[in-house]
Amino acid sequence: MNSSLGVDWHHGEEVKDQRRSTTPVAAALEDEEASWTSTTEPVVRLTQPPLKRPSFLEHVHLHPPDGQRRYGPYFEDGLGPFNVTARVGSTVLLDCRIGMLQDKTVTWIQRKEDSIHLLTVGKQAYSNDARFSLNFRYPNNWRLQILFVSRRDEATYECQVATHPPRVLQVRLRVSAPELHILDEHGHAVWDRYYKVGSRVELLCEASRVQESPSTVEWRQAGVSLAAVAKNHSRPDLSVTSGTLVGKDTVRTVLTLQRARKQDSGNYTCVVADIAEATVTVHILNGELPAAVQHGTSGQAPVTPLLGDVSWDSKIGSALADAREGRTKSLIPVSSQQERVRSQRDRLE
Repeated sequence: MNSSLGVDWHHGEEVKDQRRSTTPVAAALEDEEASWTSTTEPVVRLTQPPLKRPSFLEHVHLHPPDGQRRYGPYFEDGLGPFNVTARVGSTVLLDCRIGMLQDKTVTWIQRKEDSIHLLTVGKQAYSNDARFSLNFRYPNNWRLQILFVSRRDEATYECQVATHPPRVLQVRLRVSAPELHILDEHGHAVWDRYYKVGSRVELLCEASRVQESPSTVEWRQAGVSLAAVAKNHSRPDLSVTSGTLVGKDTVRTVLTLQRARKQDSGNYTCVVADIAEATVTVHILNGELPAAVQHGTSGQAPVTPLLGDVSWDSKIGSALADAREGRTKSLIPVSSQQERVRSQRDRLE
């Protein structure tokens, strides 16, 4: 045994000397060495919450609205139907936002009770009416544009994607417009008025559902503003009151002729901002009774015209009724002068 090495050999095997060093420094070193050799690193188990999907991956196409399919094109705003109200004469834009369109084609159609019209295919307009076009807005809004919208444009519009079966978004368009009535001295709606030369003529125009300025409600004759005529005193017997607001959306203006002349006969039109109008025909007579009003009946309640201080109770004759029937349509709000000219031109073509 070699005691100096502190190791015993027993039967060829090395046996560590169990004796500890007697000096404090040596004992401390032995303890530190023992701690190094006996200590093992602990197993670290990390518990982390599950990974969350990055926010930039949370796109609407992962959850299409209205139960739409989770693959292929879809409408970002849902299937509708949506209700849109537009003012007559304005420009309308009907939205159609489509996600994941890929190579599919988008079309717009107009659907009424008795007709269907193809308006656009892709970005190409197919309607004969130049007011309809596609106004695409990046990145995915295939919106339909309608210029100078009129009452005849009220319909259901469908944005369709060429899948099988087609996917359809519906928009119901309603067009609002002022309602005009021309009233006589008794508050009766009139289309024709008969007066004797020298009589006082007073006509009231009442416009309801007016969103425009009251000053846009005015009387015209042959396209000329009668308020301007009265202002320059070219017709001293003529006076026209400015449009006056009498309710939330009702405007009134009064036309007065103090002493009617034969040449004052003609059509007098009440207009609201070139988007709606109503017309009355004034007849200035020398005292003769027109045959059309001496006999006959009308489907409407009889109107009692005044001939100056002379009046009669006979009902409107058939000839006058026919004329009135044609003018009744003028009380239905119509579009601007330009649209009416275009419509007439289209019919001629």
